[in-house]
Amino acid sequence: MTGARDVPARLGTPDARRCLQLALAGLWLLDAVLQCQAFMFTKGFAGMLAAAAAGNPGWAAAPVLWAAHLAGRGPALANAGFATVQLLIALAIAGRPTVKAGLAASAGWALAVWWLGEGLGGQVPGVVVHTDQGSEYTARSFQAACQRLGVTQSMGRPGSALDNAVIESWHSTLEFELRAVEHFTTRHTARAKVAAWIEDYNTHRRHSACQMMPPVTYEKTLAA
Repeated sequence: MTGARDVPARLGTPDARRCLQLALAGLWLLDAVLQCQAFMFTKGFAGMLAAAAAGNPGWAAAPVLWAAHLAGRGPALANAGFATVQLLIALAIAGRPTVKAGLAASAGWALAVWWLGEGLGGQVPGVVVHTDQGSEYTARSFQAACQRLGVTQSMGRPGSALDNAVIESWHSTLEFELRAVEHFTTRHTARAKVAAWIEDYNTHRRHSACQMMPPVTYEKTLAA
């Protein structure tokens, strides 16, 4: 004699747990597809990884910079590897015989991506963000985010644009060189391209205000 609970199994209908597993497999598959964007096969991928190390303590930043260095030596191969791993995780979770191994790999890879790709959530203690007094910066949600990340807020005086001249100039450069000429199909693409642009701006581009050195090099010179 069989009960009602046996009917879904006999009919091949997935239960709630299996539906969640298939949904997770679908997310990993989507992640693999997004990883295959053309931009991700360029050195911008390495720049995006390196940007995640900014502001983090040495123990957290070192693995990120190591991964960025490897990706920079062969960005196409590195990104293909990332996409392949995510595709294999999706297939493993979708297949019943390999679901446990797929879930275990999912947890490990998610931790690796959170560390290497997002810098453990962006821990940036000691960083000061200077802005005007716009509503987006005085909002409680923005202030809470700064507190969570260990960022100190600094604001210019009301009605004085000169208090924020440096960052306003930087925003203008970003707008002219990137946003005005690029079309971002997804937020993921936008974040990756902006991160790569910032990495180049800070570590490779020479600035007359920094004695024709990149900002990172100039800061190290001053600290020496």
